[in-house]
Amino acid sequence: MGFGFVAVLLVLVVVVHWYLWLRLVRDVSRPGGWYRRVGTALLCVLPATSLLAILGGRLLDLPFPLIQVLAWPGNYWYGSLLYILLTLAISEAVRPFLLRGTRPAGGRVLAGGAAGSPGGSAGQAGRFAPAGDGAGRAEGPTAGGEAPTPTGTAAAAGAAARVPAEGDRRSGTSGAEDAVTASSAGVRGEATGSAGSAGDGASTPAGMAGAAGAAARVPAEGGLRSGTSRTADRGEATGSAGSAGGSTPAAGSVGRAEGPTPVGAARTGAATAPAVDGARGGAPESGGSAEGSAPAGGSAGARGAAPTPAGAARAAGAPAVDGARGEAPEPGASGREARGEAPEPGASGGGGRGGAPEVGPQDGVESAASAAERGRPSRRLVVARGIAVATGVVTAGFMGYGTYAARRLVTRRVSVTLPRLPSAADGYRVAVVSDIHLGPLLGRAHCQRVVDTINRTRPHLVTVVGDLVDAEVDDLRSAVAPLAGIESRDGVYYVTGNHEYNVDTGAWVDHVRELGLRPLANARDELPHFDLAGVNDVAGEGTDFGGPDFEAALGDRDPSRVSVLMAHQPVQIHDAVEYGVDLQLSGHTHGGQMWPLNYVAAAANPTLAGLDRYGDTQLYVTRGAGAFGPPVRIGADPDVTLIELRAG
Repeated sequence: MGFGFVAVLLVLVVVVHWYLWLRLVRDVSRPGGWYRRVGTALLCVLPATSLLAILGGRLLDLPFPLIQVLAWPGNYWYGSLLYILLTLAISEAVRPFLLRGTRPAGGRVLAGGAAGSPGGSAGQAGRFAPAGDGAGRAEGPTAGGEAPTPTGTAAAAGAAARVPAEGDRRSGTSGAEDAVTASSAGVRGEATGSAGSAGDGASTPAGMAGAAGAAARVPAEGGLRSGTSRTADRGEATGSAGSAGGSTPAAGSVGRAEGPTPVGAARTGAATAPAVDGARGGAPESGGSAEGSAPAGGSAGARGAAPTPAGAARAAGAPAVDGARGEAPEPGASGREARGEAPEPGASGGGGRGGAPEVGPQDGVESAASAAERGRPSRRLVVARGIAVATGVVTAGFMGYGTYAARRLVTRRVSVTLPRLPSAADGYRVAVVSDIHLGPLLGRAHCQRVVDTINRTRPHLVTVVGDLVDAEVDDLRSAVAPLAGIESRDGVYYVTGNHEYNVDTGAWVDHVRELGLRPLANARDELPHFDLAGVNDVAGEGTDFGGPDFEAALGDRDPSRVSVLMAHQPVQIHDAVEYGVDLQLSGHTHGGQMWPLNYVAAAANPTLAGLDRYGDTQLYVTRGAGAFGPPVRIGADPDVTLIELRAG
């Protein structure tokens, strides 16, 4: 095992577990919580345990008792990874549908012109006082709802919206007194209450909504003149020097404020006009169409109102009007709209002028902040936790069932017809077992279970076709001892598998001989009715023990006799066909062992399991009696096969 392989393995382990931490720990827990601490620790300890269990004996020469301790959590963990990753892969495809209609805190609202406000709700949308005569538009790019409102800026700004429109309640009084109310100002974007807050190009910093609201309560000095028209002075509250251009617009003047006003920004005027679809809004002056903030008297097209930074709330919480147009009611409008009062709650404002619907979250749209305000987890958190729980349940279900199935050793009975088999051998029984995998996890009890199953079949011949052990002889002497109890009339034969080359192969071949098994290392025995040959596994090529040698095993045999070949891997079938073998007995594949690895194993081997034919040669592949890695079998039950030969 080279350094390059180990390096790639380590990188893969780190990447996989980083992804698991994101999905199963970070997404479902709060920083500093017990779950996050425990989850993070486990995702560091478990992969390290797995690597030590797999590689510790070979690379670090760890003692076998320590390997046995590490093997249980280590092997079960990397077995569980298969189903964890499969479940998460499916969840990645489903997640966008589960999260449809949600947005992160502070994110963009899909429709409706309201911005997400983490920890608070800016721009209270239900109350607005329609402006007077004419149509007002502000052409600055105030895209509705595209900027989040920082926590804490909405409350102060919303205060201005709650000042009652006293001028609308007193009949016969001058309409100019309406300037003291937050609901009757018509000029959108005026920042009053701080010197030079809008007219001189200075942006209003986040949190200035309170100052703006205060300005809304200061009477407009020029608006208290008796007998003046209400529409002439609408929205001209001047709380402090230089606010909103510092001048009272003259009738007929046209003002244009083209600076971008980020959505969620404080529209801090003495009062606010309705925000029209998040783009247009304003209060017209008498006889004119004032667009934007109040211009200097008599000047047409006064420009230069600075953008109000995100974070300042709308002073009066003006909602979107008419879905697209922010036009004030036409002159002569009756009722509450004509008087500039806020519409009744629930009043329809969706299609007509002068009305404004309550602006709330888009249907089905929910943010983490809004959910938190209601005292329950956001949908995003609920989905993440649901996926994590489902992943755990699915993985535990698969691994639990697989552990049970791995201990349920079954006996398969297969009939194989060989045309040249003498009639005297008809009904000859051959027990085939492979991949017992005695080692850190499977010990003496497992070996005894296999021996008992073999003996119950009452075979004439027993063949052990490789992968008997996963540790050294000195570590497994007790575990393999039950093999001496196998009963058969014509003996027990053994060939090496690829796992025998991970340990001292020669020592194991000698030890199984001591237990009464006959190793066939590129050799052949002539039994009464057929020849039984065995070859080493292909993993032995280049080793001291050596790989397969078909010529040594089959080259000088009598071609008129039936030949049965023991070869651990099914890929050796092609050589068997060349040498005229009648039946090859193999293992190695485990039948895939754990679904869906059966598809991988099937792609890597000519036959995954069962009986197959290649020309005149038949191949039988057993699923094996043990398990490599976690002792888990899913969709590939372990077996001992009893083949009954039939004369053809």
